Amino acid sequence: CNACGLMGYHGFQATWGPLYLGNMWSAKCGYVKKLVSPQELAAVYKEADRTKPANMTAQLYRFGRFSNAQERFAAEHFIGTHPDLMPCGVAVDKTSNGTRWSMLPLDTFASGNMGPYSHNFKYKKEFAKSCHHLEWFLMPGYLWRTHVVYGQTPPDDSWAWDYFPDGQAWKARVREQGVIKALQNETSIKSHCQK
Repeated sequence: CNACGLMGYHGFQATWGPLYLGNMWSAKCGYVKKLVSPQELAAVYKEADRTKPANMTAQLYRFGRFSNAQERFAAEHFIGTHPDLMPCGVAVDKTSNGTRWSMLPLDTFASGNMGPYSHNFKYKKEFAKSCHHLEWFLMPGYLWRTHVVYGQTPPDDSWAWDYFPDGQAWKARVREQGVIKALQNETSIKSHCQK
């Protein structure tokens, strides 16, 4: 673990971050030293948005200041921007009237906490039917952002490969082709949307 905060609906959010809502976290200094400063983050995220593959969508959440690290929201996104992020968290444990610590996320995308502000429930249902698009808020967008901001992809043992839909398939394709080719090749990850 190199960044720790709350978990749950108002804590760690993987899909439109990753970030800890409310910007409440503790992190290892060695990890923080790797990060782009919060003052520079809005500009580099704008560049990532401007240069993203033409076929990349942003439908799962509203695409705005909070979801694209703009203005004050850059500070919330700051801690989760590096592909080396190893998140952990603390939650209330109702069985013991205390708290518990765990590596995050605790679930997978399909079963997990999608967080506040998701606006397209029809689109969310499509994910449950294995309809995974080249989406800004899923593995393709995470790969693109880490590529643009840091010139890196998540390490082989990253939580992200197991959390996001098609993560392992993206991992294999990126290791084989690199980020740009993998994302530009629309058939690189075959997804079938059930009607």
